[in-house]
Amino acid sequence: MHEETVKKNEKAFNKAYNSWKELAKEIRMKLKNFCSTEDLDTKLKEIKAKEALVHQQYESICRNHSTTQYVVKRMDACTALTAEICDLTSKRLENVDGIFDDQHEKERVRMST
Repeated sequence: MHEETVKKNEKAFNKAYNSWKELAKEIRMKLKNFCSTEDLDTKLKEIKAKEALVHQQYESICRNHSTTQYVVKRMDACTALTAEICDLTSKRLENVDGIFDDQHEKERVRMST
C-alpha cells in the first residue's frame, strides 16, 4: 500500500515537473525576444503557478518520507530556475519603457543558465 502511494506521488510530481519544465523552456525562449508588459506579467504568473504545483507534489512526497535524490534534484532545479526566470522577467518589466536590445537580452538569458 505504501509503495503504491509512493509511485502515485512520484508520477504526479513528474507530471507537474515536466509541465513546469516545458513552460520554463518556452519562457526562456520568449525572453530572448521583445515581449509586451502583459505577456511578461502573464508568463511570470504562469511560471509561479507551475512551480507551486511542483512544490505541492514534492511536499506530498516528503510527507510520505519517500523522497529520492532524483526528486530532490528536480525540485531544487525547479526552484532555482523559477527564481532566475522571475528575476529576468522582473528586470524586463522594470525596463519596459527603455529601448529593447535583443542581443543584450539574449546574453542576459544565456548568462542566467
